[in-house]
Amino acid sequence: MKAIVYILIAFLTMVSLTAKADYDIYQVSEDTVEIKFGNNSKIIILVNSKEDLQHLQQYDINSMIKEMNMKVEESNEGNDVLVIEDPSGKKYLKDTTVVYRDRSEFDAMEREFDREFDREYDRNYSSYNDDDDDDDDQYEKWWEGKDYNHKTTYVRGHRTKHRSFMDFGMNNYLQDGSFPDKNNEPYSVKPWGSWYVALGSTFQTRIAGKFGLEWGANMSWYNFKYQDPSQRIMQDENMVYWESSTDPNPVKSKLTATYINAMLVPVFDFGYKTRVRSYDDGRTTKYIHHDTNKFRIGLGGYVGYKIDSYSKFVYKDDGKKKDHSKKGYYVDNLRYGLRFVMGYDNFDLFVNYDLNGLFYEDRGPDLNAFSFGISF
Repeated sequence: MKAIVYILIAFLTMVSLTAKADYDIYQVSEDTVEIKFGNNSKIIILVNSKEDLQHLQQYDINSMIKEMNMKVEESNEGNDVLVIEDPSGKKYLKDTTVVYRDRSEFDAMEREFDREFDREYDRNYSSYNDDDDDDDDQYEKWWEGKDYNHKTTYVRGHRTKHRSFMDFGMNNYLQDGSFPDKNNEPYSVKPWGSWYVALGSTFQTRIAGKFGLEWGANMSWYNFKYQDPSQRIMQDENMVYWESSTDPNPVKSKLTATYINAMLVPVFDFGYKTRVRSYDDGRTTKYIHHDTNKFRIGLGGYVGYKIDSYSKFVYKDDGKKKDHSKKGYYVDNLRYGLRFVMGYDNFDLFVNYDLNGLFYEDRGPDLNAFSFGISF
């Protein structure tokens, strides 16, 4: 049958059928029922068949009257006829709650509803799984009975996630694509002990589908520990060089450079999930969820600015002694390069490769630094 109920009101002022008042019901014709009540007020119901009239028992007449009263209050044109259409046939079923409020009340209700939803979502559904039917049932139970009849689309969940992290690994450098120790250079690096450390904060923003952007900033430390502990980095007016120390029992010699960095890494993250749900009252909600327990991979870039550089030489002479020298050593103030990440859960493997040289051009050997390790 057509799910349209026509209600003709002879007078705009009426009372609810559920109130304690006398009323009479007349069947005017096979497709018309007339209900008289109050002071010469009446309702005329037009149906296509007696079967359709029987179906009216499933509908909540009070909800219809509430909507009619609302329309009457909003109209000052003196209309004698109001028509309510329900194409879905579900709007006024007895198990459906229809709530009407003025604009200010509705705005306040909408804000409170949003806050309540966010609290409920964060408390109970932060690990929501689209494939879990039990979650669907929980959502339905939570939505059931909510006084919300706003036909719009809402996005639930956070598009951008934040985390603090630490990179820890080792670093080295390449000269013309080879390690310097291939030619036994004095600045050859000892891998164990040449630690790379970075502390920072990143955000990951979902763009579309499984694609997102990881962006943020950090402070990092390059530590280049030389293979020959007797080799000390020196500088003159033109360039840096290395010389063998005459101090007895050398223990360690290294160069440290500290940078502040910004990075931007496009990632494919298979933890992104999106679902759109539509409800009978016309409301549509899009759920965005990010599950960290999924594989992700990305390649991007970074740029950094040097804030410090120094050398340290440790030797033994009636006890351990250290010489610190805070000099620039012609280390380039800028660094920029490529960053590769691949991870699962709260851990990433990372590789950084500087595209520019460690030292200024013609001020030292042409070395491209790189680092690799784990980010957590």
